[in-house]
Amino acid sequence: MDAFSDDRDGSLTPEEQMESYFDSSASQVRSYTFRFERSYARPALERGIELYNGHPLVTTVMTLFLLLNFIPIAVFICTSVFAVLLSILLAVASTSAAVVLAEFVLLSGLVCALVAVTGCASTATAFTAFTYLFFRFFALLWTDGPSGLTKWAEETRRHASRILRGVSFDVDQDNSRLCRSSAHDREMPAGAYEMHAAYECS
Repeated sequence: MDAFSDDRDGSLTPEEQMESYFDSSASQVRSYTFRFERSYARPALERGIELYNGHPLVTTVMTLFLLLNFIPIAVFICTSVFAVLLSILLAVASTSAAVVLAEFVLLSGLVCALVAVTGCASTATAFTAFTYLFFRFFALLWTDGPSGLTKWAEETRRHASRILRGVSFDVDQDNSRLCRSSAHDREMPAGAYEMHAAYECS
């Protein structure tokens, strides 16, 4: 029988299948309704009629009492559910606001710390650079005399060029240029220049 039913359902159109499904659902609803009526509703109604016939006044008072109590009970339940939902909503909203505020404070602290570290690093770098240039200036003046000023200016220019442009320079070529500049500034004789250049370029 099930195989026959499956074959029949397979041969039905979508509209007929929908109609068959609706009929089966309606049959189940009618079956449940009939069972509820036979098992609960009809016995309760018969019991109420029996009580009313035996005690009409008490039955009337109890019926009115139950009907009148249904409204405040329903209002209480609805109010309680609304209060619980509102409390949950407020708790979630306040927690979210607290989390956002805490994240904003932490982010502000992080930004301030990064700015402070950047400022300290920049200050330390500048102080180190100026200290190096200062001692280098006096070292060149001590070793080379007045021509040390030219060397110091040339070195400073090269360092600045390397920092700003990222261009590396050949150390040997720069040393030979410095040697020629030093010899030219001092106006040494040819033999003295060769000895001085060999000494400084070694």
